[in-house]
Amino acid sequence: MILMMGTDPRGAGGIASVLNAYQQAGLFEPADASLHSVTYVITHQEAPRWRTGFLWATAVGALIMARIRRPVQIVHVHSASRGSFLRKSILLWLARTLGCHTVFHLHGGGFQTFVEQQLGPLGRWWVLETLTHVTLVLALSERWRDYILTLAPTARVEILPNPVAIEPTPIRRPEPGRILFLGRLDPRKGVYDLVTAIAAVNHTMPPGSPELRLVVAGDGDGTALAEFASRAGVGGQLERLGWISPAERSHQLARASLFVLPSHHEGVPMSMLEAMSARVPIIVSSVGGIPDLVTHGVHGLVVPPGDIKALGSALAQLVFDLPLQETLASAARERIRSECATEIVMSRLRSLWQSLDPEAPPIVISLKVPT
Repeated sequence: MILMMGTDPRGAGGIASVLNAYQQAGLFEPADASLHSVTYVITHQEAPRWRTGFLWATAVGALIMARIRRPVQIVHVHSASRGSFLRKSILLWLARTLGCHTVFHLHGGGFQTFVEQQLGPLGRWWVLETLTHVTLVLALSERWRDYILTLAPTARVEILPNPVAIEPTPIRRPEPGRILFLGRLDPRKGVYDLVTAIAAVNHTMPPGSPELRLVVAGDGDGTALAEFASRAGVGGQLERLGWISPAERSHQLARASLFVLPSHHEGVPMSMLEAMSARVPIIVSSVGGIPDLVTHGVHGLVVPPGDIKALGSALAQLVFDLPLQETLASAARERIRSECATEIVMSRLRSLWQSLDPEAPPIVISLKVPT
């Protein structure tokens, strides 16, 4: 049996989106209960701290009881930085103590900053201990694998992309000038840079051009963003949706002329992968694992993080160039289909799990594929 642990797939945030993709693919709910090999345990929710502490304590108990009652082969945890890393690293230590194979699955673009700027010597030692002694570390891209190996050269690090459901024929109803941002409304995600860039581009648009409209969906301080947009002179061009469901995300992607995510740091953002799969042209920043998937001028336009002038130039270049949009979007969808499709990622995950204990019975993963 495999025990997988992480945040609530129904919640907000990138890790929840990844886990939701696994859940929708059938990883946790096989059609045949007799083949059930993966059990998921929630360790965190967007809730008061006491609730998070309770969930973590429950996860510890579930791990111990599962090891006593069932032949748990592998404990696989999904982790980001700060408190997420601390909670998951302790679970991994306990799992190793109980004799389980352990998998540390790293998400979140803030891990490098966390290690290099937010931890002291003891904390960095604990990161090294964790990465070195788990059975397997999973990274989202080549750049993240290389970074982990600079920290822990003897660790076994493998790449596992985030899974994306590939709809057979994406339905597109793009509205001219409609720019979609999916992510937390935080300066580190570049959304304030995007507002500033749109204000600059407004002055360069040819007469008669459709007005640019920025649609933002995500948690965070929407009021502060709206006030910033008003001061920049684009308050009337901003539409705030709050955190939206997967179904509403698909609807918004279908309406978008462009998807823009000018983050200052990232892992490999699920919102970007979903936009690429949905054939929405993208403008993204050259951070984290993004350059491993997006080649500038081939799959989208890539700009340096925090470079508002470059971001404005990319917007002006792409927003009304329909042939270029079509070229980039087609190449991006093919890239996702060939590397990140759910069935490809699930097959690789199964192979990686099996490699931890080749003598164990075959690991069965049920898979639901969109039709």
